Amino acid sequence: MMKLPIAVFLVGAISAVATEEIIKAVESGNSTEVKRILALKVSPNILGTTENFPTPAPLLSIAAFNGDSAIVELLLAAGADINKSSESGENAVFWPATLGHTGTVKILIKKGINVNTTIRINDISALHSSSGEGHAEIVKMLVKAGAELDGQDATGKTALMAAAIGCRKSVVEILISAKADLNIQSKMKGTALTMARDYCKNKQIGSEIVNLLKTAGAR
Repeated sequence: MMKLPIAVFLVGAISAVATEEIIKAVESGNSTEVKRILALKVSPNILGTTENFPTPAPLLSIAAFNGDSAIVELLLAAGADINKSSESGENAVFWPATLGHTGTVKILIKKGINVNTTIRINDISALHSSSGEGHAEIVKMLVKAGAELDGQDATGKTALMAAAIGCRKSVVEILISAKADLNIQSKMKGTALTMARDYCKNKQIGSEIVNLLKTAGAR
């Protein structure tokens, strides 16, 4: 039986250490260390697990979660696949859109990321989550980049419904202007109008959203 040279085992061991190191460096935001390790030809497309990503996710997603635009750009320059998804289904734009990291979202969109991937378990997209969180500027960017306005999650809710439930008046205005379907129904037969009326905790804003929707043609 032929024995593999010791050098082969050493290369494998060094590669494993470098992989572990770059995951830690990306997670901690150490751009100098990330740059050093990438220079060793470590793949920018490896998957890693962290406290925020218990299921494997690309380095790009880990950096984007933190809103670390510098490391995002380092990884992209090194050849990271911008549309590589985590094992849960979403790509790197989902978490910065959800968490309000506007600069990071802007970089990813400029580089051509697909803005319509979803979390596999619930079909929630970046537009759903950013709308529900009220990140108006990010919603504008996603819409301009071709986000599916009327995409429905696993319960049938749209981004407009998420905005209505969250009392996100400015986002509702953006989505109305973008021609989102005002009367599409969730699986429970709710609409953006009924959700604004029934679930918006701020009754004043909820009433304003209801009026906006009615004026735009919601039933």
